[in-house]
Amino acid sequence: MKKFLLAALLLISPVLAQADDEEITLEPTNKYVATAKMVVDYFDPSIDQVYFMKNGSPSDGEWSTGLSASIYTFDSQELDLLSVRLGYIPENEHRFYGGLEVDLKNAFKRYAPQSVKDKLSPEIAAKLWDAVDRYTTIGFMGGFDAEHRDTIWGPKFAAKISF
Repeated sequence: MKKFLLAALLLISPVLAQADDEEITLEPTNKYVATAKMVVDYFDPSIDQVYFMKNGSPSDGEWSTGLSASIYTFDSQELDLLSVRLGYIPENEHRFYGGLEVDLKNAFKRYAPQSVKDKLSPEIAAKLWDAVDRYTTIGFMGGFDAEHRDTIWGPKFAAKISF
């Protein structure tokens, strides 16, 4: 809830700053673009492809597409490693889900043995991890299927949204 209120305040602040004696306009300006970028960076939204398993069986599941946002991030040695996320699938299922998402680039930086890091070419590794960090994430999700009144869980692969 705190993040929602903060985001609302951040979106409204450029309008409030104009409220001197001049007429308020809602035309896009650099202030709005900067504020939108800050909100997107803060919530780190992603478009998720989630495989929800039912009845504890991988064969009894289905793929769904949803949208999630980060509500908390765990870090170690100033590296973001894991985020707690909440999401929603807007299809007919009306599913809400939450879970953990791993930051692959930082987890590799922090926990991979040095021998593995040494075997990768620095140029190739830099390009690979930049692409992974910019565009993808993996995680594990659990949630509730409102239509079937059932719990759902499974792995998640996501495409990040960024400016």
